[in-house]
Amino acid sequence: MQCAFRPLGSTDSAIISILHHVTSLLSTNTYVRLIALDFSKAFDTVNHSSNLSKLSSLPVPDQLYNWLVGYFNGHSHTTQYNNITSSTAIINASVFQGSAIGPSLFVVNAIDLKPIHSANYIDKYADDTYLIVSSALEHTVDAEMNSIEQWAQRNNLSLNKNKSVELIIYSSDKARKHAPPVCHLPNIKRETSTKILGVTIHDNISLISHVSEVTQSAAQALYALKLLKSRGLDPTSLKIVCKATVISRLTYAAPLWWGYASVDDRLRLQSIIS
Repeated sequence: MQCAFRPLGSTDSAIISILHHVTSLLSTNTYVRLIALDFSKAFDTVNHSSNLSKLSSLPVPDQLYNWLVGYFNGHSHTTQYNNITSSTAIINASVFQGSAIGPSLFVVNAIDLKPIHSANYIDKYADDTYLIVSSALEHTVDAEMNSIEQWAQRNNLSLNKNKSVELIIYSSDKARKHAPPVCHLPNIKRETSTKILGVTIHDNISLISHVSEVTQSAAQALYALKLLKSRGLDPTSLKIVCKATVISRLTYAAPLWWGYASVDDRLRLQSIIS
């Protein structure tokens, strides 16, 4: 499931997919592992050769493929300092960030990153990758992690476990209390909450921290708006600034997490607008 850099592939779509997979698995399982994986400098280290090899397996026109081969060929880098020029280094990795085709080529590179077991999920948004495994398939976690590490090595990527985070999301407080301890993954932190594409989610799918962050940020923006008003900014411009700051912060990804927010959370959000 790759949501980035494609039609209808917004962050909303990615978070909806993640929450859907988690909640669907929780309906028949005691808990679900949600592992947010971090790849170090993913856009900068992708091999040109492996990227083009994967592209060749897709139904793209020969003219386009040949043009991309030519585009990747012959890039180099030198550094000049104090009238001294370094030797030339050939660039054979990266998707050339800032180019129009870079994002799409990164999606192509991740096309073969898939779970081993069909009942597990790997949701992707660019280089943000989430492995989702249910308690019934606990025995597959090590194999899935090994497979992801091997994929990273083949593609000249590095899985940064120190920046990766795991949540254990239980189906209920009763299940959390009576379930046996879940083994920790080596070198991966287990947290009670993590930020998924800008939305902070707790291990009970609570949004309390996200709502607190959003309301605090919106309140600060409102203070700035009051200052602008006192300095004579006209009402039309104030509305534009308000939509771009306060409203955009309050409503970011709201259609997908609003249903998980408590009554108190909703009232806090409503109080900002009121």
